Parts: sequence; structure tokens; C-alpha cells
Amino acid sequence: MAEWDKAILNEYPFFQHCRRMLGLTSPESIASWQKDASNHDWLNSYLPSVFDFAMYDALRLGFDGRKTDGTQASSGSMRFLSRDFVYPDLSKIVVFLLTTTMIDRFLAFRIRISAS
Repeated sequence: MAEWDKAILNEYPFFQHCRRMLGLTSPESIASWQKDASNHDWLNSYLPSVFDFAMYDALRLGFDGRKTDGTQASSGSMRFLSRDFVYPDLSKIVVFLLTTTMIDRFLAFRIRISAS
């Protein structure tokens, strides 16, 4: 896939595409697949954008307001946000915040706050 990504970007330098890496749960593991990442094996995937499903999961749990493992749910999203420096190009991270399930949870969270 790296050869394909490199060939596409050589022909179309502004073409944006991304790929989902299944099973990756930390910013460090997701960031290692982004183009020009500092990897220990010197592999360059040439992939400009990656889906950050780990951040999506942390935000989803934070908006639900549930506690997991004895910690406040919102602390998970803060933990992921604090490690944003591991991405080679943070402006090209795709987070699915604006899906219908996330909007419903966010609005429900806002209603609970304003009712308090």
C-alpha cells in the first residue's frame, strides 16, 4: 500500500485520502501510519490522513458521562488530546465527531448540563 500511496501522491500531490487501521487503540500506533512519521523501522506509509477511532471512542465515552475503570469518562478524551504531538501532521487527522450518534450524545450532555 505504501508504494500505491507514494505513486498516487507523486501524480496528484494534493489528493487527500485516508485509511482505517483496525485494532489500533493509541495515538502512537495510529500516528505511526501517517506519512513522514518517525518510526523505529524507518517505514513510510505515504498515507496523508488517518482515521483516529481511538479519539472517537474516547469522546464517545466522555459524552456518555459514564465512568470506566474507576476514572471519570472525560479524562479519556483529555488523555488522547494531550498526546496529539505524536502525529506528523495533526491537521490531517480524521475524527468522526459529527456522526449522528455523537451529535445525539453531545446534545444530551448539553441538556443535562443546562438542567443542573
